[in-house]
Amino acid sequence: MDIKRRLGFLGGLLFASALAVWAGGTAAEVIDRFWRHYRGAKDAAERATAVEDLAEADGLEGAKALVQAMADKEPLVRTTAAETLGKYQDEAARKWLLTSALKDSKREVRVGVASALGYHLSSAAVPPLINALKDPDWEVRAAAALSLGMIRDKTSLDPVIEVLKSDKDERTRALTCEALSLFGDPKTNEPLAAALKDAGWSVRVGALQALVATKAMATIGDIIEMMDREKDGRLKGDCWQALCKLTGKDLGFNASAWRDWWAVNKEKIIKGSNPEGGGAAGGGAPAGGGGGGSGVSYHGVQTFSKKILFILDLSRSMLESCGLKVSSGPDGRAYSGTTKIAIAKEELTWTINKMDATTKFTIMFYANFHKPNQSREFLVKWWEEKLQEATGANKERARRFIEKMKPSEPPKVIREGDPDYEIDMDMTNLWFALQEAFRIAGMGVNDKNYAPAVDTIFVLSDGLPTAGEITDGEQIIRGLRAMNKLKKITIHTVVVGQDSKNSQFMKRLATENGGQFVDLHK
Repeated sequence: MDIKRRLGFLGGLLFASALAVWAGGTAAEVIDRFWRHYRGAKDAAERATAVEDLAEADGLEGAKALVQAMADKEPLVRTTAAETLGKYQDEAARKWLLTSALKDSKREVRVGVASALGYHLSSAAVPPLINALKDPDWEVRAAAALSLGMIRDKTSLDPVIEVLKSDKDERTRALTCEALSLFGDPKTNEPLAAALKDAGWSVRVGALQALVATKAMATIGDIIEMMDREKDGRLKGDCWQALCKLTGKDLGFNASAWRDWWAVNKEKIIKGSNPEGGGAAGGGAPAGGGGGGSGVSYHGVQTFSKKILFILDLSRSMLESCGLKVSSGPDGRAYSGTTKIAIAKEELTWTINKMDATTKFTIMFYANFHKPNQSREFLVKWWEEKLQEATGANKERARRFIEKMKPSEPPKVIREGDPDYEIDMDMTNLWFALQEAFRIAGMGVNDKNYAPAVDTIFVLSDGLPTAGEITDGEQIIRGLRAMNKLKKITIHTVVVGQDSKNSQFMKRLATENGGQFVDLHK
């Protein structure tokens, strides 16, 4: 790593250390320190760290400073400001938020304040938040609905249900599904079941997730019908997994078999009894490799998605040996290689070979790729930046690309016309890789129902993030939460290494984004 980049990395560490050393003081001193650090920060991560320091300035002036930070251009900073404001207990600050800040002319401020009010769990916030459900901005309405769900005041349930039924913006309806799941009230079953037929892809995903989260057993029949009619591979697979989780039984994608089972067990389940011919209702999970259909698996994680992105770590540590515990694949296939990168690449090639032509996919490797004379220091290496059909020819092209990617030396000509790349391989820039992944996922701008271009991501790594704009695990989780709240991309994670801190981080990354976590050493 050259001295300029190393100094930049150390500078970020010194910035965080300085905040820790200088923490404390009066509220006025904390706010003054915040503005100096915020304005002097070189990136979103440093601004977010400065915002977190305002937790010590609990009061009206601290709240006003946080509201100004909510106008930041980066979602990570805005989300951090809202969460920090949600910790405030000062009565004057809370009153000002309700009477003034929630009516601010800037939409970003109204979104942040509406989000923060949910953390206060105060009934005083309910009437203003109900009014905010009629805000002209879709995101303010969605934030208000989510906060009302957090507060769980029964008087707000019907207004939130009405948002799901009548709001014209798919994005608001999608997030309102999550809001309704927070109420924990059976009254939400009917509107959420109806939302399974919504024209919006993200609404159908949100409704299904909400019904599973609330263990809405009475809606099993609705989920069966959704699975039968759903053309989207990811959603059809999600329905199967939901049925397995709710019933403790696995009948694959056979809708007729599920209907027959439901006819026999519906009354018992609604009354709270265990079903016949299956496990305890609400206690199951799909076994790996089940489901029928034409899904594929990577390191034992099965997906029925037709729009898949694979992200693999190419840092130097991937050259290390995996150890005996991962000498074979989940189906017993013996691996020919023994290093982490060899096993990751071999499994990826096997997975791609198993895809049918209706599946689209692409591949990204990440480390620290540095292209000479290019201003963007940290880069990833794509096979293709658009999903490709899994035809025989494309599978062969992908295989050659995978084979050429080696941490030990700069790749020569990966793709025709590509110059050589230098690789700084002792650093791992996961945040940039995730940003790139979400960039190509888009929001389905050519799809009137907003389905993303990528709906499932596999991330494989052997260590914690160490390079890029954000390396702090908590900030990455928070930033990803902001990016994925509408896209609803499923993220599966695979750890190939024995770093316990990385395992904890990667597990959270998966579980908070609807995915599965695999530790190859367990």
